[in-house]
Amino acid sequence: MKRMAFAVGAMALAMSASATLLSDFQFNDGVGTTLPQAAQGVAGAGTWNYDTGGTAADGSGNMVFSDADNFYPSAPFTAPANSGVLLFSVKFSAADIPTASGELTFTVKESGGNNTLGYVQLRDHNGDTVVVFGEGWSSGSAWLESGSTSLAAPLTVWADIDLDNNQTTYHYEYKGTTHDMATASSIADVAPDQLGAVWQFMDSGGNSISVDYVTVETVPEPASFALMGILGGALLFVRRRFIR
Repeated sequence: MKRMAFAVGAMALAMSASATLLSDFQFNDGVGTTLPQAAQGVAGAGTWNYDTGGTAADGSGNMVFSDADNFYPSAPFTAPANSGVLLFSVKFSAADIPTASGELTFTVKESGGNNTLGYVQLRDHNGDTVVVFGEGWSSGSAWLESGSTSLAAPLTVWADIDLDNNQTTYHYEYKGTTHDMATASSIADVAPDQLGAVWQFMDSGGNSISVDYVTVETVPEPASFALMGILGGALLFVRRRFIR
């Protein structure tokens, strides 16, 4: 029984080293649900609190943006952080951006919006739908061109926000291929407990962009992964000893 108790305790400790969600919008809401009404998957975390009627859930797991608007959360993450690595992920299910002013931007900022830590923008550029990584279009950030005013397949973008080394590295998956951006973007040093939440900006006119999810989560430190491996091995050893 003592061996079994140890095994259960080891498993619990290994599980505690896994990622922690800070903000989780899956948009599995009913048809017509607006962005401020969308369910937040993390209890107590901020939700968007401004809307002029330009968003609506399609009932199939997407939030559709189709009007000019600014949205911002009413509260920061429930677990502010100023160290470690955060994973900021956005999946665009579809996009039709025929006008030059069309863009949809998601950012992770410090509380109060003082510094941008992660930046993903889907926009039109010279009749081509592009996704921009980094701080703004005019800063020379890297981008992906889709080849038309629409996306040919869902596009997933994720950013590794390294709060210890003050840099963010971007990745994307499009049409079955994953790409890693070679150059990391420098970010400001984050003050203790000042990590904010996901902000969003939409500038549109006759455009439509569907978003599957927007999430932010912590990434376990390498030492945590090593610990999980050690505990997993210990659990296997105890199991073998126990069943003999």
